[in-house]
Amino acid sequence: MEEISKTCTKCGEIKSLGSYHNNSSTKDGKFSRCKICVNEANKARAKEKYQGLTKEEKKEIYLKRKNYVIEYKKKNPEKIKAHQAKFNENNPGRTNAIKKKWADKNPLNGLERSARYRARKRGATVEKVDYSRVLERDNMQCYICEEVVNEGDVDIDHILPISKGGHHAYHNAAVTHYWCNRKKSAKLPHELEPDIAQRVINKLEELG
Repeated sequence: MEEISKTCTKCGEIKSLGSYHNNSSTKDGKFSRCKICVNEANKARAKEKYQGLTKEEKKEIYLKRKNYVIEYKKKNPEKIKAHQAKFNENNPGRTNAIKKKWADKNPLNGLERSARYRARKRGATVEKVDYSRVLERDNMQCYICEEVVNEGDVDIDHILPISKGGHHAYHNAAVTHYWCNRKKSAKLPHELEPDIAQRVINKLEELG
């Protein structure tokens, strides 16, 4: 009968195999220590590694590691794709659950990534836009109705619609209420009511 649980060699608790990281070099394909114990050990090692370092030195290590990962992904796209496909096969529904959890925790980042994806599909000019910077720049004020936007009602509009030649960039992103953005829709200034059209033109001139 296939084993469905095992005892962690660190904490001594009996846990399901899903509680262990994969390890192709072992008989059961899992590490001997559970994920919690492995993560705690990794945190302890990281704390020891960074102890005594300045903020700038820590940042340098972080950026070096980040750049390494970026370069590895660029050089090994097929490996990354195969690894992701295998993960999805072994963990059906897990990827979507992880994405949803991340999006719920980072709503603005999720919103921006979605907009960037749609812009790429349309062949628009795309840059990574930090929506929190857009909120700060616009003082949480909707440029369409000129009222302050509550956190739960925030949306970011492409002033010139992506579908009509606009870019996904700082100079074409502005704070709106969710409903104001839907009302404006993918319209150009000449297709809007005169007062809204003027606000669109003013915002474009402001952002240059």
